[in-house]
Amino acid sequence: MRINLLGLFSSALIASVFVGACATGPDATGGMSPDSSDGGGATGAETGTTDATQIGTGDDGATNTETGPGDASATSDTGMNGTDFDGSSPDASVGDAREGGTPAATRSAGCGTAPPPNVMLGGWTDMADPGNGNPPPIKAGNVNRGYWVYVPANYDRNKPYKVIYQGAGCGVPYPNGNGQSNKSGMGTYQPVWPFQNVDMGEAIQVGIDYGYSIPNCYDDHNPQSNDFTFFPILKTMIESTFCVDASHVYLSGHSSGSWWTNQMTCAFGNEIRGIAVSTGGEPPQQPACVTGAHIASLFLHDFNDQLNSYQGVLPACARALKNNGCATTTCDPSNAATTTPWPILQGLTIPGKGQCVQFNGCPADSPVVFCTTTNADPGGQNHYEFVNSFIAPLFWHLFSQF
Repeated sequence: MRINLLGLFSSALIASVFVGACATGPDATGGMSPDSSDGGGATGAETGTTDATQIGTGDDGATNTETGPGDASATSDTGMNGTDFDGSSPDASVGDAREGGTPAATRSAGCGTAPPPNVMLGGWTDMADPGNGNPPPIKAGNVNRGYWVYVPANYDRNKPYKVIYQGAGCGVPYPNGNGQSNKSGMGTYQPVWPFQNVDMGEAIQVGIDYGYSIPNCYDDHNPQSNDFTFFPILKTMIESTFCVDASHVYLSGHSSGSWWTNQMTCAFGNEIRGIAVSTGGEPPQQPACVTGAHIASLFLHDFNDQLNSYQGVLPACARALKNNGCATTTCDPSNAATTTPWPILQGLTIPGKGQCVQFNGCPADSPVVFCTTTNADPGGQNHYEFVNSFIAPLFWHLFSQF
């Protein structure tokens, strides 16, 4: 689908200014993020919310969506607020080709099902809240977790939507000691980029709460983080509740959320179509990574970022190059011999003399793009805390193509 540029930039220009993002890792805290008090591997036993929702991931934690012929409106055990999720991989049917000649969508089990009555179309809805228990949180292992969801105003229950899972930067602890002060990331704290301003109603967005013992960042340096248990539970819920194109799942992260994204591409790379992250880095310890997973990837980092070092993200970029089977596995965006300028949207300006390159020799459907700025946001420690309205259109430009 092609983007209406006039509409895009009228929306981008009014994008609100985000502040308060923090980073995790040695450059921000002087040490690694604390280990989760309830670490777990990528697999999970049966889990569920308290009081209202019961969820299972199965003994093996499997969440991969099966595909095959079938009725477009076929559903599995779906619903919220009292309906069981059996945790098995939901059946999905293959839909028609999307606009612009993109491959046929993989329809999730939620297609044909009306969204839960509490979901606000065209706005963020608090779907599970570990802070005050209303709505009741999701139990992932023995950790209470929450999430928010943004469903387009023109949502069609029979149309499979792209879905973007978003990890925010560090914020302010929730008064009750769990969750985020603003889980959608669209308020004063932790920026999560407003794709609804640029996606022309094509994507469902999911904002993910923190959910570990010090709940103001993700547990983004821990190879046994609870996020490895929570993400497959959440992904199954989203695909069972809404009409999602399960072959077009994206992750976007900022700062701590970028570290989180790099954890998820390691553990669940074969379920992710693309990522776009700002600042962050590669966790020093990871679980066993999925290999050979081709993921369209965009890394954005300021050369003088004072919270997350520029050098710290290069290993994440190198891992993407290797997994995508690119001609080079060395992430050096300044090397003109191994990179080619990546065309951004006409009329979009990246501050700080920003430039984007793509690495040569990558699969056409899985590029690795690196965008570098220099002193783009000096008032925000070059961490995109105050200068960031260009990020949503830049990231969506990648997601809209793949």
